[in-house]
Amino acid sequence: FRPATAAVGQSQWTFMLGSGGMCYDQQSCSRRCGAGSFDVRVGRCGLLNGTRTRPRNGTWAGIFSSSDPELRHANLLFVPYCSSDAWWANASRWGMEFRGSAILQAALDEAVARGLSRAGRNDTLLFGGFSAGSRGAMVHLDSVPAMLGDAAARVDVLGVLDSPLWLDQVPLGGAVSRAEVVQAAEQSWSLEGVFGEGCVHAYPAARWKCLLGQYRLQQLRSP
Repeated sequence: FRPATAAVGQSQWTFMLGSGGMCYDQQSCSRRCGAGSFDVRVGRCGLLNGTRTRPRNGTWAGIFSSSDPELRHANLLFVPYCSSDAWWANASRWGMEFRGSAILQAALDEAVARGLSRAGRNDTLLFGGFSAGSRGAMVHLDSVPAMLGDAAARVDVLGVLDSPLWLDQVPLGGAVSRAEVVQAAEQSWSLEGVFGEGCVHAYPAARWKCLLGQYRLQQLRSP
């Protein structure tokens, strides 16, 4: 977290969820958390599966270093990714914890504790993520006001989704399709609360589609 650095950014908040792929069943999650030291190419236990080895400091880049004065001087909050579940789950499976949704709720609570929606002003919350983080932000975006509780009355929520567009198509070379991934994830973690009422209404017999950007983006209500 970095607080606003100028008055022009006091009421502006940029909140982004981190990236890092995902697992979706016992085999893929065990492989992701395999033996040995962390290897960024395969996501072994380390940066993507916990916080013990994560650097405490980093640099603010991309949307965090915008040339726009309000964005450049805004309150910045980046939530590192360590749950391997695309921020969707809140479950224990196979001796491992998948708590992306709970981590997100805790981070929003922390933002409020640090001044989001402070009495006497209206704030703008740019809520989003990168890659896996954007897929998590996509499924939670319409629920953010409810997650903010009473603070939501003084916050305008806008979505900023960087690369959430998974497509329902057969991949080359016999790889696991995105559709198979999200269906396995739904079953593995007994997902609830991330499908969106409108999207479930549109796809009542296949709510897994609501985890794919191809179908979910067109169902979002939030700007």
